[in-house]
Amino acid sequence: MQAHAGVCHDPGDLDESVPLRPARPRLQTSVDCVGAKQSVEFAMDATEDVVALFGVQREDYTYAPRHGRLRLCGYKGHPRESAEYAMSLIEQGKLDLAPLITHDLPLERYDEGMALLESREAIKVCYWPWGPPAPRAPPRQRRHQKAQASRGLVEEWHT
Repeated sequence: MQAHAGVCHDPGDLDESVPLRPARPRLQTSVDCVGAKQSVEFAMDATEDVVALFGVQREDYTYAPRHGRLRLCGYKGHPRESAEYAMSLIEQGKLDLAPLITHDLPLERYDEGMALLESREAIKVCYWPWGPPAPRAPPRQRRHQKAQASRGLVEEWHT
C-alpha cells in the first residue's frame, strides 16, 4: 500500500468542489503535515470524520461547535517506535517527504535553519553533514513548492 496525494487544496483559494461546514464536508479524512493554523482549520472545516495532525503546531487551532463529532488525532511526543516506523516507510519508498522540504542546509548552518523554522519561512529543513547534495528539483519548481508550502496547503490523501 502506498499513500499519495490525489488532490492538493489551497485554503486561500476555495471553490464549491470542497464544501465546508455547515454544509456536509466532502472529505472523510485529511492529513496535515504543515501545522499552519489556516491549513489545519481548513482541514477541520472540509473533513467529516478525522483530521490527522503531523505538522508542528505553530499556533492554537480553534475547535468550534460547528465541528460536531470531528476527531483530531496526532501523536504523543516522539517515541522511538514511531520514529522507527516512519523510517521503515521511508526506506520502503512508501513515504516521500521531499515535497515538504523547503530548505537544504549543511549541518554547520543549523542555527540558520532553526531561525527559518521559527520565522515560518521554512516548512521542513534537511540538514546535510557534508553539505547539501545536488538539488532534488529545478530551482523554479522548488520555488513553486516553497510558495505552496508557505501558504499552508492541505492535501487529500488516497491509499
